[in-house]
Amino acid sequence: MDYGIRDIHNYPRKLARAIRRILSNNTVSNKNKLAILRFVSFVGVTEGRSLARQAFYAQHLERLAELLGKDFVDANEDDIHAVVAKVNTMTVRSFKNNGAETTILKISDWTKEGYKITLKKFYRRLRKKHRGQCVETGWIQVKKIRSKIKASDLLSPHEVKGTTRLISCPGYGHLEYS
Repeated sequence: MDYGIRDIHNYPRKLARAIRRILSNNTVSNKNKLAILRFVSFVGVTEGRSLARQAFYAQHLERLAELLGKDFVDANEDDIHAVVAKVNTMTVRSFKNNGAETTILKISDWTKEGYKITLKKFYRRLRKKHRGQCVETGWIQVKKIRSKIKASDLLSPHEVKGTTRLISCPGYGHLEYS
């Protein structure tokens, strides 16, 4: 049942694209490709995670495999330390004016935490630790990131009601709601 909800993000396509990208990535070893695909399948089928979460894990694990530069099963704690250090200093390029201007930006704290959570969850599954921590990733601290939105930034119920009472729609004039 779809309950009338449209999937505006098209997660089936997003997951398929992430899997195709992993399979065609020459910098990721075949062992790592297989481990990533098994993990994504596990979280989807066994844990019942959404397609969005599966695509998230697939995309993050591909990048983590590139950063690691070796097979996941051969990595030790020092290798994981190096990967987390790379994640903490990772940057992205931002393009403006059709690529004429390029800006280098640090990734957000939310993105860093997403990589760390993915790494911990993946290694817990890889090492078959159901409840406990893995030696390689047990030291990784995932901090709770507080939202920068304050209560004073939000609209009060009175302001929302006042805003929606009179709405101007192009081509329809003014619509009044009570």
